[in-house]
Amino acid sequence: MFKQPSGNPGRKITRFASARWSAVALVVLVWVASTSTAGPASTETIRLANGIDLLLIPITDSPGASMVLVSPMGLCSDTPGRSQWSHLTERMLAAATGVAPFDEIHLETIPPAMLLKFSRDGDAWQEGVDALTTWLAAPSFPQDVLDREKEAILDAVDVVVEQRGTFRYALSVWGQSLTGPINRVSIKGDVRGAHPDELLEHHRRRFTMGARPVIAVAGRFPRKELIEAFQAKIGSLPIA
Repeated sequence: MFKQPSGNPGRKITRFASARWSAVALVVLVWVASTSTAGPASTETIRLANGIDLLLIPITDSPGASMVLVSPMGLCSDTPGRSQWSHLTERMLAAATGVAPFDEIHLETIPPAMLLKFSRDGDAWQEGVDALTTWLAAPSFPQDVLDREKEAILDAVDVVVEQRGTFRYALSVWGQSLTGPINRVSIKGDVRGAHPDELLEHHRRRFTMGARPVIAVAGRFPRKELIEAFQAKIGSLPIA
């Protein structure tokens, strides 16, 4: 049984999510920096025009640059009638940037946040900015791609149940309960009922949740050009 919270849960969730995904970004930065042989690196925080924080940690001996976009849309941010929509959004965003090796582009939804990671050797940082822009802007969710990703999630439900991994569904229900009383939950039914326009609206409202995503960049990159590119492509995006 899920106990309904008292007071203003929305404000508490925003503060909790903000602290958690900012911490996640910093942990990723520290881990990436620890692989450098050049010793401790300095960090810098730039606030883009729309309020998104860009955390930079230059590593001169790095073969390239690694980026992570930390969004407060996590397993706990599903709303009533939209079970697993955060996971579905993750899959749609991954499809939007195309197939890539796991160690180059990887998206993962965890309880308090969604991690969207780009890492590539060479001077590919501009491709990373483009990927992060696509994930934030989410220009469209094609119906054929949505149908394919729905089936992938539906096929996984029975496997998840067999492997006793249903905590992710429990977290979804807990998140839904924070918005008010819920009488029923249908994981498969909610996934089947997702419509492209509604899922895009879900992304627009929940990907930032009234807070701000955090972007962390570590590795070798031209500082001035990188900041200008982020300001031009991501700093200009409206944040709900």
